[in-house]
Amino acid sequence: MQASSDPQGGATWLVDGFSIAARLKEEHPNSFAFFAKQPLPFRCIQPGTFVEAIATPFVVDEYLADNISADHDDDNTKKVVRHRMHQFRYNNDDRAPLKIRPSTGGGEEGFNHKSYYRRDGSLSVEDVEAFYREHLPNLLKCSQDPSMALEIRLEPGNESDAERVRREREE
Repeated sequence: MQASSDPQGGATWLVDGFSIAARLKEEHPNSFAFFAKQPLPFRCIQPGTFVEAIATPFVVDEYLADNISADHDDDNTKKVVRHRMHQFRYNNDDRAPLKIRPSTGGGEEGFNHKSYYRRDGSLSVEDVEAFYREHLPNLLKCSQDPSMALEIRLEPGNESDAERVRREREE
């Protein structure tokens, strides 16, 4: 996000998506799970440009870790699902309207909408309500927290290196 359009350079606000995901997972695990599993529509329309994507904001791999939970594998070793973050992608300015998944009109007894995610980015009515009431506010609160960001001034021709900035933030 560029805070200034000064031709001599501008203030640039960079957030650490991995730290945002870690905080969201700790403080709001349901919101973390939603953004890790639910594809959302994104769209950028500008003169001469139309880009559209449907993707999960958090790209994670699930893997099993030993000796952490009470769930047991066949060899009686304790296992738990852990998440390895690979990518965070979210731009609220480019988020497209949410698509509500049509109701099938019954026959959904025992259906748990919370564990059902469609690749087309459509959501149940309940999930759209939870997105606006819970998940989006939780994500925006974390991503707009100054402790999650680094503000730098880029001079014309400079490019930011996300890894370099992330290391500097951790120091």
